Amino acid sequence: MSRALTISKTSRGLSFIAFCLSAICATFTPAIPIAQGQIAENPRPPSTSPNGRNNARLYNFDNESRVRGMYIVGFKSEAALKDVMLGTSGLKVLPHVMPTSESNIKTLAAALAKQVDGVVRHVYSKGRLRGFALTAASEERVKALAQDPRIEYIEAEIRFSVN
Repeated sequence: MSRALTISKTSRGLSFIAFCLSAICATFTPAIPIAQGQIAENPRPPSTSPNGRNNARLYNFDNESRVRGMYIVGFKSEAALKDVMLGTSGLKVLPHVMPTSESNIKTLAAALAKQVDGVVRHVYSKGRLRGFALTAASEERVKALAQDPRIEYIEAEIRFSVN
């Protein structure tokens, strides 16, 4: 018997597990050995905007099993945010708020969700996992959040089966 699982508001434990897995995948991108010690570039490079700036990584947006309208948004680590703090260009929403504390993460998550007419389902602020689960109708508006330099990745949630 196969059961389809959907990460939802009622399954915060599964949502947290999905967030952890996505954070691990986004953080630990493996290098691929080619030959005699050569290392290939990251097999999943970040997307780039027309002006050449790096955007947040976008995952599962083309996956057939994605749950439309449901996303996980992950913020950059404090170390990676130091570059953002030095040059605050590109920060359109709450430019002086960095996701470095629980209250800042909640505040920033709410403001970013409002920008895309979305709803924050859960905020992740413990340890190194920082981000939020988002429900939003427009995939294109969610993708536009990738322009914010505080965001490390945006992942469309996927439905999977356990056999």
